[in-house]
Amino acid sequence: MNFVQVVTHETCTQKYSSEPYGDWYSNCDTTVLGLKPSKQYDYNSIPVDFDLVPDMPLYLVYVVYSTGDSFGRSDGRTDFVDVLDNSVDADFLVKVINDRSLTRNNSYSVTITYPSNGRKFLLSPSWEGYFETIESVNVEIFQLGRFEKRKVE
Repeated sequence: MNFVQVVTHETCTQKYSSEPYGDWYSNCDTTVLGLKPSKQYDYNSIPVDFDLVPDMPLYLVYVVYSTGDSFGRSDGRTDFVDVLDNSVDADFLVKVINDRSLTRNNSYSVTITYPSNGRKFLLSPSWEGYFETIESVNVEIFQLGRFEKRKVE
C-alpha cells in the first residue's frame, strides 16, 4: 500500500479566561505545502490504492471545521479526508460531505462507494457532533512532490 503525506505548516493561537471554568478560544491557520509519497503511515498520511508517479495530479479533499465545548470553541480545525487521482471521485466526496444526510444521522462513520471505480471508502466525519460546525469543504489539485504554499480556507 502507498501513502500520500500532506505536508503542512499550522499556527494556532489560544486564549483562556483566568477564571475557573472560564471561557476559551483557539484558532488555527493551516497552510498546505504539498503532497509527498510515503511507504508508511505517518502524521497526515492518507492511504491510496493507486500507483504514485512524480508530478501526477492529485486531488486533496479536506474539511475545515470548528469544535468546542460548553465554555469555548476552536476554529480552523482541518481534517484531510482523502487523496484521489481523479476529479469525479473528488467532486463526489465533496458532495457527500456537503449533503450531510449520510453522516448526520449515522453513528461514527459511513461507507461510501466512489463512482469511477467502485472503491469503498469509510468516511469518519470528525466535523459532525454537538459542538462541531463545518466552515468549508474543499478540493485542491496538487502535483505529487511539488511544493508551494496554499492557505487552507
